[in-house]
Amino acid sequence: MQYNREWAFALANLGLLSETGWEIYDTLLVSYKKFFTHDGHRKVTTENYLMKLFHHSAGMMIIVPLNYYYPRLYYYHFLSFIC
Repeated sequence: MQYNREWAFALANLGLLSETGWEIYDTLLVSYKKFFTHDGHRKVTTENYLMKLFHHSAGMMIIVPLNYYYPRLYYYHFLSFIC
């Protein structure tokens, strides 16, 4: 089987978009737990909530534009999967 670079780029972009979807899901889940459950303020501390919110929003703001403008940038995909 021969290595096809275009397939590798496409699968890496798909994986990164899947990661973005998971980050959206986790952000909504943590927000629901914190604000809409009976003891959410004890289960999800404000520090933990803010850390997750900033972490996930940074990932979403980086992945989508890079997938759009640099879909075949090798080092972008390389750094995404080793970090």
